[in-house]
Amino acid sequence: MYKREIEDLQSSIESSRKAIKATRENMARQRANKSPKHYQESGKRNIEYQKKLIEDYKKKIANYREKKKKGMGKGVDSFKRELGKNTGKWVSNKVFGDGHSTPHRVDVNRTGKNTNSFSTEGLLNKGKELFAEDKNEIAEEKREIEKFDSKKEEVIEIIIPNNADEIMNVVNLMLSNIKLNGWKAGNEEHINSFSDVCLTKLEQCAIKLKSINEVHQAEYVETEINKLKKKRKFQKYALWVGIAFALFVGFILSKLGIIK
Repeated sequence: MYKREIEDLQSSIESSRKAIKATRENMARQRANKSPKHYQESGKRNIEYQKKLIEDYKKKIANYREKKKKGMGKGVDSFKRELGKNTGKWVSNKVFGDGHSTPHRVDVNRTGKNTNSFSTEGLLNKGKELFAEDKNEIAEEKREIEKFDSKKEEVIEIIIPNNADEIMNVVNLMLSNIKLNGWKAGNEEHINSFSDVCLTKLEQCAIKLKSINEVHQAEYVETEINKLKKKRKFQKYALWVGIAFALFVGFILSKLGIIK
């Protein structure tokens, strides 16, 4: 549970660390070449951003590990409670008989009215709880969509620089965004749309690098783009392919009489 998510985040941390290292090397070359000061400022901003990403990744890893720990603990506690509850029922039924049995055995005709009243009240309360939970979930989902829409607009407004080092800063930023969010199957279009915009910005960076004759860096960016496009297909459609495959296997097995 959460193993894949933790591994992906750890991989993202390593990518951000590599981006920081590459940016520092670029800044050192810029200082040696006495490049304009704003190149150094751009590099510093990218390093700070990558450090913030690493902190976010680590927090998410800790959160996943805590969820995993709580999930295991709840399973054990539930088992203990169920074991104790069922043991208590058995003892109660053996000692006190039907009059005090658990579940309590009663005359349905005599207590039907009270039971219906209790059930109606319970259903109303449960309905209110579910409505409140749905309302909170809808509000949270709306906030998340608005956040990704805002981030998407920020990416769209980024102007590709003319300097190779600054272009690579944008490349590292886009790669970090995509590796953090990726693409999702199902109703996650706001995330998919954001990652698509980042991928488009990477393609623009590759074109700009070619235009200023930075061939090797352009080839690196294009290689990353091809990897991400394959990853997008897998992440967006693997779930549906898996379901279709499972249905197909079930159909074949039923035709062969293995399952009915």
